[in-house]
Amino acid sequence: MDHSEKIMKPVLLLLGLSLAIQARAQVAVIPVPDSLLKGADQVVLEDHTHYSVLSRNKATLERTYTVLLINPAAIEENALNLPYDSFSKIKKASVAVQDLLGRDLQTWALKDFEDWKAGGTEIASDSRVKSLDIPAFSLPFYLQVTYEREYNGSLFYPVWSPVSAEKQGLAEATFVMSNATPDPVRYLGFRLGEPEVSTDGEATEYRWSVSNLSGFESEPYSGGLADYAPVLYTAPSAFEMDGFEGDMQTWASFGDWIRALNSGQDDFTRIQQDAFKAMFGGLPTDREKVRAVYAYLQKNMRYVSIQLGIGGWRPFPASFVHDKKYGDCKALTFYTKSILDVLEIPSFYTLVRAGAQAQSFIREEFPCASFNHVFLTVPLEGDTIWLECTSQDSPFGYLGTFTSDRNVLLVDEHGGHLIRSRVYTLDENRQVTRAQLVVREEGTTALLMDRTYSGLEIENDGFFSLFEATTQERENWLYDRLEAGIGQIADFQLKPVRGEEVPETGFTLDAQVSRFAKAASNRIFVQWNTLLSVQAPKLPDIRRQAPLVFRYPYRMIDSLEIAVPEGFIPESIPDPVLLDTPFGKYQLDIQIQDGGTFLLTRQLDRYKGEFPASDYPAFREFIQTIRKSDQKKIVWKKG
Repeated sequence: MDHSEKIMKPVLLLLGLSLAIQARAQVAVIPVPDSLLKGADQVVLEDHTHYSVLSRNKATLERTYTVLLINPAAIEENALNLPYDSFSKIKKASVAVQDLLGRDLQTWALKDFEDWKAGGTEIASDSRVKSLDIPAFSLPFYLQVTYEREYNGSLFYPVWSPVSAEKQGLAEATFVMSNATPDPVRYLGFRLGEPEVSTDGEATEYRWSVSNLSGFESEPYSGGLADYAPVLYTAPSAFEMDGFEGDMQTWASFGDWIRALNSGQDDFTRIQQDAFKAMFGGLPTDREKVRAVYAYLQKNMRYVSIQLGIGGWRPFPASFVHDKKYGDCKALTFYTKSILDVLEIPSFYTLVRAGAQAQSFIREEFPCASFNHVFLTVPLEGDTIWLECTSQDSPFGYLGTFTSDRNVLLVDEHGGHLIRSRVYTLDENRQVTRAQLVVREEGTTALLMDRTYSGLEIENDGFFSLFEATTQERENWLYDRLEAGIGQIADFQLKPVRGEEVPETGFTLDAQVSRFAKAASNRIFVQWNTLLSVQAPKLPDIRRQAPLVFRYPYRMIDSLEIAVPEGFIPESIPDPVLLDTPFGKYQLDIQIQDGGTFLLTRQLDRYKGEFPASDYPAFREFIQTIRKSDQKKIVWKKG
């Protein structure tokens, strides 16, 4: 559903690489400022893009760039990919690889590109890509690329990101938008000034330029590219796609276009409507009816991706889904809404920019079409139910990290309205571990563990996917994530999923572990933090550039009851710790119980929030203190 054009640098994978010392010696003679070469894997020498809006349904994009590839570290792909679909066409393209003296090593034209279906997961799609494999050349070398794309629809304008990769220096880049329509140009820039504006009587031209930008390295707990480099979003005021005209100056008017697209697609026959009323109408409450409809959807329909023409935005008719038993996110959502309409339960088609990193993408001040998913919003008295209609196993009403806590566009009879999707709280996102451990004199340990995940934590480390995994895949997941060193597994069981909007599940484990305790010199050393599923990270000591972003809160509670052999007495026990900061709270306590067992309790709360880069030293100190506390051993000696 997301057909937005991103103006980005291709990053190329090359195999036959010269020695690093050779590369450094050659780079020294290249007329590029040292500030751009320092630490760079590639330097963009020039990058010029011209986007011409000719009418509400015609536009062209021309781009030429030259990049100096220096080191292999930033190289990810061995192909240049130019996507297109039924609303766009690649008119021309040329590529040249040159040595440092400017001599052509090889050149290509558009006829040399392969033509492939894009993606590969769609059952039907007109999304394709012109692809060119670049042979291996000795680094460093120049890559020069020119291409032109033609558009016959204007729902999407380009996103310009002149620096699009880590360790990428930039000498010079420009983005020019030429607008020949009477409609205003809309844009939202980050780390960019206002454009230069000029007119020649036929079109108004907007020009942005940047120069001499050093490469960046992404930092942990950061937001997006705009935290490090310039990014420009552009969008139409009025637009046309496949004959469907619309206005995007407000969220309400864009929602009107979506509503008009959907009009007439609720085409259930009278027989089908009567069947739904008979199936669900007798249930006592609206909530029970919605739950039953969702269960019916999950049992009888399956998700497939279908992206053909305006079908990338317009759902298939409800009758199509009913007959075929499949649909994409738009079709399944609209089908569910159509059933609820038959039952006279209001529900609303809702557009979302999905993805764990996309929470701040949709902004109140900048209406745009940057959505890639749809779900259904069902407001009931005193409650709102959110239905992810593409999943056959998602708990009823659950929105995971993929779509929760972000601006979404709800479409009703008045157009579009930005609302906030379901927000999960600290108390809801929990991971609780209770374990009993019996340490033997030689250091091996018997473990009985009960771990419960709730809220968004059911996705922690991909746990929820285990319900679709084989027994071996489940055990591999456990081996990979439990640092205590699992030996023999006597029993490993997943708990059933309970709850709806805030689901709860987990596992129980009966196993032998080898790295929880170690015996040496009549002592037993217990490294208890090997049972934690999330270790405090080691954070670099840097001068932070980007704000700290924590997208959702969570709480981890660990209770470990540890028994040691008779005759051993405690020699070293970590002191209690309590940390209370704006970033979170940490508490550790160890008590000796009757019978000589130890009860270790640890709780870590990590708060949601965004903090300025200047807070990084304080956050790093918080995390480092947790690391030191977690790594302290409990030591027993033989009495």
